[in-house]
Amino acid sequence: MNAQLNELYNTIYQNNDNQQPLPFIALVDPVIESITATDLSGTMDFPKATKLLTDYGIHLANTGNFNKAIKYLNKAAFLFENDKKTQGKPITQTPLYETILLYRGVAFYNTRRYKQARADLKRLAGSFPQNLKYKNWYNKSVNREMTLYQFAILILLGITAAVYFYTRDSTGYAKTISYSILVGCAVCGFIVDMLKRKRKLK
Repeated sequence: MNAQLNELYNTIYQNNDNQQPLPFIALVDPVIESITATDLSGTMDFPKATKLLTDYGIHLANTGNFNKAIKYLNKAAFLFENDKKTQGKPITQTPLYETILLYRGVAFYNTRRYKQARADLKRLAGSFPQNLKYKNWYNKSVNREMTLYQFAILILLGITAAVYFYTRDSTGYAKTISYSILVGCAVCGFIVDMLKRKRKLK
């Protein structure tokens, strides 16, 4: 039994005031690295460790510290994914793991890691097809990721069009190259739009 974990757990969860975001973070910050230095999966401390890490990650995310939230939500997810009791079972049906995926997915979204956000949010949307919140967050991550690609293509398109129409080119090479890039941009734009439509959940 991890004495430090149990002492912290009791301090927090036996006092409602300590469960508020800022007091919670202040209590956990000084000792969390020491507690997580030991693998607690499959131990008696597993339920307390996963609860503490998940709530810590949630409070960090809710206070805008998304990168740190991801770090500790990853640790909580690791405990679940490597626990013998959950292996071979639909782990997303576990309420605490469901919460981890949601907050980690949103944290990924807010740090512009849209591929990772899509992975978490798609798992949730697939496991809970009637939950519009999960589907909407997934579609938002798809939209944002594809919009970045579309924006980059538009910038390249604008620069290339300027070169094509306003550059004096006696040899014709610049216009040929510019025209090829314009066509490539148009094709890429079409492909990105098609992927955007294909990936979104209806």
